[in-house]
Amino acid sequence: MNQLEEKKSLINPIHLDALSGAVCAIEGIRDAVAVINGASGCKYGISVLVDLQDPDGLELPAGSSLRLGGQGRVPCTELTQDEIIFGTNDKLRHTLKTMVDEYQPRLIGVINTCVVMAIGDDTAGAIRQLNSDCKILPIEGGRITGDVTEGFQRAVLQLVDNVMSQEVELIERSVNLIGPCISQYNWNNDLGELRRLLDQAGVRIISTLTAGSYLQQLKNAPQAALNVVTHDDYGTPIAQYLKAKFGTPFIGSDTLLPYGMRETTSWLRLLAAQLDLDVEKIVHGETEVVEQRLIPQLKRLTTRHRLRGIPFAIFAEGPVCLSIASFLEEYLGLEPVLLGLKTVGQNTNALLDTVLTQSNYTPQVLLKPDGFETQEVLKATEPQLLLGSSLEKFLAYDAGVSSAFVGISYPVADEIMLTERPFVGYKGVLTIAEKIINAVCLG
Repeated sequence: MNQLEEKKSLINPIHLDALSGAVCAIEGIRDAVAVINGASGCKYGISVLVDLQDPDGLELPAGSSLRLGGQGRVPCTELTQDEIIFGTNDKLRHTLKTMVDEYQPRLIGVINTCVVMAIGDDTAGAIRQLNSDCKILPIEGGRITGDVTEGFQRAVLQLVDNVMSQEVELIERSVNLIGPCISQYNWNNDLGELRRLLDQAGVRIISTLTAGSYLQQLKNAPQAALNVVTHDDYGTPIAQYLKAKFGTPFIGSDTLLPYGMRETTSWLRLLAAQLDLDVEKIVHGETEVVEQRLIPQLKRLTTRHRLRGIPFAIFAEGPVCLSIASFLEEYLGLEPVLLGLKTVGQNTNALLDTVLTQSNYTPQVLLKPDGFETQEVLKATEPQLLLGSSLEKFLAYDAGVSSAFVGISYPVADEIMLTERPFVGYKGVLTIAEKIINAVCLG
């Protein structure tokens, strides 16, 4: 059986669903807001996700009738049984009118849940009857199957077809970043590091699809000379669609992400080759800064046998998991014993083969693992270091596995990050090393 064969069902899933992905795609746009068209129970967990991951987004006023349960993010139509039986569009129009008045957004994404899709209400027709100046898009978010990446992709493809301008002038040495999503833990710091590196290289970012962009930036996305996929699992289908629609070439879908020294340098050089840039001075300067600060600490810890060879397990989105695991073995000398890939993209199989070929070890690999499977393999591998979310931390504790913990994927319930500490890029080398050293050697 192929190691990455898709599971048909999951028990006790510990990853986000398609509805969450569609909501996060819209909420990541700075002047947009998502509304869940469904029952009130569909929105509570997603509201917590959005509020934790993106506290700077548009929020309902304190006295708003749409602040269900006191939550200021991701309003909901709160459909009742009667409305589901006799029609949901009146409630939808009322909710949208309230949102336009209170939020004054540039864009509203109406995320239909399973029940609205099943009964077949004409959401698009209800939206047209509003005659609002605000752009409102209906999006199917509630399919029974599908994970966060599929919901994200469906929403973004709607944006491509309904928002992006057809007639634009191409800007040399400019890019779109395809794949940043507010569901990704520490996304804002990671995006800031990519912006910093691209700014040093003289590259203009037209838009990020979608986290951190404004609606006008998304409209101008076809101006970019190159699309850069930052997460294969989220971004590759979108980059392919943009190439078919606008002819924009793309890179980054079949390579490891810029985590660690080696992959960050490879990422910059790949970009430089596409845009005719010279990034060697940046590479040299950034590498020197990192090594001056980190190498003395690593030498001291290696001498005391406190870091090298420590077995670790990692759970994160597929490309993130593989990229960080490769960095930890190659640069810090840790031993990968378990790779838990929470999402899977078109190139995950090839990337996994690359990582395993380069590795001196043979870690166990889990694809979209459920909670029970995670516990069983954690007990079997007994990692001394666990990188992942608070879910894996709890599962390890419940299974009697004692591991030092570093939070790298949503949700992380016992830490907030107020400072600029990215995981990607050259600065990310210091962040990840610092967190691991503190957890393993000083914790």
